[in-house]
Amino acid sequence: MPGGKRITLLSKDEYDYLYGIPELTNKDRIVLFDLSEADHIEINKLSSEAVQIDYILQLGYFRAKNYFFNFTFQKVRQDVWFVINNYFPNVPFPKKQVLKKYHYDNQKRLLKRFQLQAFTSKAHVILHRQAKKLAKRHVYPRFVFDELLGFCRQSNLIRPAYSTMQSIVSVALQKERDRVLNKMSFYLNKRARLALDALLENDDSFYQITLLKKDPKDFSTREMRREVAKQQALLNVYEPTKAVIPKLNISAKNIEYYANMAKFYPAVKLKRFKKNLARLYLLCYVHQRLLKVNDHLTTFFSYRTNKYYQDAERYAKEQLSHDEVQAEERLIKAGKLIKLYSDKRIADNNLRPTAFQIVPRENINQFAKDLTAVEAKKNRFIWQYLEKQCRSIKLNLRPVFQAIVFNCDDNKPIKNAVNFLKSQMANTRSQKYYSIQDVPLDFIPKSLRAYVIERFTDQKDKRRKIRMVNANRYEYMVYMQLDKMLDSGQVYIHDTINYRRLEDDLIPYKYWLANREKILSQLNLPILSQPIKILLENLNKALVERYHEVNQSINAGENKHIKLNKNKSKEVTWRLPYKKQDDAVNNPFYENFTNVNIGDVIRYVIKATQFGKKFKHIQPYYSKTSVETNNLIAALIANGAGFGIRRMADISDMNLNELISTNQNFFRISTLREANDFVVNQIAKTGIFKFILYPNTEFMPA
Repeated sequence: MPGGKRITLLSKDEYDYLYGIPELTNKDRIVLFDLSEADHIEINKLSSEAVQIDYILQLGYFRAKNYFFNFTFQKVRQDVWFVINNYFPNVPFPKKQVLKKYHYDNQKRLLKRFQLQAFTSKAHVILHRQAKKLAKRHVYPRFVFDELLGFCRQSNLIRPAYSTMQSIVSVALQKERDRVLNKMSFYLNKRARLALDALLENDDSFYQITLLKKDPKDFSTREMRREVAKQQALLNVYEPTKAVIPKLNISAKNIEYYANMAKFYPAVKLKRFKKNLARLYLLCYVHQRLLKVNDHLTTFFSYRTNKYYQDAERYAKEQLSHDEVQAEERLIKAGKLIKLYSDKRIADNNLRPTAFQIVPRENINQFAKDLTAVEAKKNRFIWQYLEKQCRSIKLNLRPVFQAIVFNCDDNKPIKNAVNFLKSQMANTRSQKYYSIQDVPLDFIPKSLRAYVIERFTDQKDKRRKIRMVNANRYEYMVYMQLDKMLDSGQVYIHDTINYRRLEDDLIPYKYWLANREKILSQLNLPILSQPIKILLENLNKALVERYHEVNQSINAGENKHIKLNKNKSKEVTWRLPYKKQDDAVNNPFYENFTNVNIGDVIRYVIKATQFGKKFKHIQPYYSKTSVETNNLIAALIANGAGFGIRRMADISDMNLNELISTNQNFFRISTLREANDFVVNQIAKTGIFKFILYPNTEFMPA
C-alpha cells in the first residue's frame, strides 16, 4: 500500500478490501472458481497447464473484486491447490511463475469476456476530467474517490491502482483550490480584502475571529445580545463580500469545507498562510457563520415568543382557579336574573331597572361574557399577562426582530405589519396606542383582534367611542404571528440554514429548464435520465419479481425464518419461529453478566481494536494530531445519548473546549462510518462470530 506524503484516501482494511488479493474459504473457492462450458473452451486454447491455472485464478479473483492482481503461485498456494485438485488432478504444483506476457494475455481475454475496458492513458485523462468536476461539488478527498469508483463501474472501466487514484484526486483538489484562488484575486476588491484581513487583527491579544467561533450557551438575554453583536460584526464583512461567492462558482459543500478550515486553524496560523488562501477560508467562514448566527437568533426568537405565551397560559390558568369563588357569585346572580321573568310582583316596565340592581348596566355585557365564554376569559388573562411583560418582551425580542430580515413577499398583510412595526421602532418617541386607521390589522385572526383593540370615550363627544390599537399587545401579536408563519413556511429568512425556503437550496428553475441535460450528465446518474414512467414501471417489475422469489422460497421451505401453517379450510397463516427462552424479557442467560459502565466498554473496545485511529482530523494532511481517548469516549457518549457536548462537560470533569474541539475536528459521517465498519470487521474475525451467523452447525462455512 503506497505510503509517504500521498493523500490518504482509504484505511488499511478498505485498501485490502479493494486492492488486496482475496482471502478465500473453500466455500468461496467452489463458487468463484466454477467454470462454465465457455470457460473450458477458452482454457483449452491456452498453451500450458500453468497458464490455464493462472487464467482460472484471475477469473475467480476478478469475480470476487472486479480487479486484476499480480501474484505468484506461492503467494496464493491454497487457491492453486484447489484449482489443481478440481481441474488438473495429475498435474504437479507449478515450479515457475508464468511469464508476464501470458499473465496479461489472460487479463485481456477476461476483459473481452466481461466486456470491460482496461485502464489506459486515455482513461486516465477522462478520470482526471471527471475528478475536476467532482472537486467543484465537494473537495473532500474521500467523496471524489468514491465517485470516481462509481464512474469506473458505470463506464465498465477497471479501476486504476491506488497510487494513481491518489494522484488523480490530489491534482483535482489542488486545481480546484487554484481555480477559486485565481478568481478571488480577480473579484475581491480592496474593500472586501480589508474587511477580511481585519478579522485577523490583534485586539487586546484576542483575535476577532476567535470571538466569532463561539456558540451561545443558552437562551439568556446576555447570550442573545452577544449573538446580535456577532451578527453585526459578520455583516460588516459579509456585505462587502457577499457578491464574491456567486462569482467563484463554489458549491455549498465546498463553502462548508473551507469554512471548517478557518474553524480548525487558530488565528495566528491563518495569518501565516498566503493572503488569498486565508481570505478564502475566512470568506467561506463568514458566509457560513452568518447563516448559523441567524439560525441562533431565529431559534431564540421562536423560543422566547413561545415561552412568553406558555407563561401567559399558566398565569391565566391560575387566575381562573382563583376566580372560582367569583364564578359561584356570578351563578347566584344569574339565577336571580332568571327568576325575575317568573316573578309576577315585578311589572314588565320595571324588569330592566330591577335587573340592573343585581348587575349594574355598565357591567351587564361583561357579566354575560364571563358567564358564557370561559375561553374568552382565559384569552383576556393571557393578553393581560403579555401586556404586563411588555418591557421584558421588548428587551428580549425587539433586538432580534430588528436584526432578522423576515421575507414575507407572498404574504402582504404580515409584510405590512413588519414594515410598520420597524418604522415605529425607528422613532425616538414610543407610543402606547396607535390610531386604528394607521395600523395594518389584516394579518391578525378576527378572533384575536379584540385583544389588541381597545375602546375609549371621545373627550369631545362623550357619546362616541374611539377605537385604538394597544401598541404593546400589537408588537407581541406581530411576533406571535411571525413565529407561526415561520413554522408553516409562509415566512422565511434567506440567510439561514434551517429557516430558508426550499427553493434557496435548489437550482433556479429557469436555469434548470435551460441546462437540464447538462446537469444530469455531470451527476453521472443514468437513472435520472430515464422518463419517470419507465423508471417506475421497471422498479415495480423488479419488486413484483422479488415478491415471487420470496414467496417461492417460503413455499419450498427454503426460508427457515418463516413457518407456514395450513388449517382444515386450506387457509394459510404464517409465524416467525423462535424459542420462548430467547425472547423472554429477563433471559436467564444475561443474569450471568455483571453491569458494566458504557465508558468502560468503549475503552475496552478501543484498546482491543484501536478503532480510535479511524477518527482522522478534518485536515487530511494534518497527520500529527490524533484524538485523545478520554475526549473521544466522552464525545461518543454525549452524541450517542443525545444530551450533547456541553451537558457532558457539566456532568463530568472534562474540559469543555477540548470536547468541542474533538467534536468539531474528528466527528464526521465519514469518520463515524469508518470506525463503525472497522469494529464490525474486527468482530467478524473473532472465533464466536461464525456461531452468531450460523447457529446451526449444519450451515457453518468450511
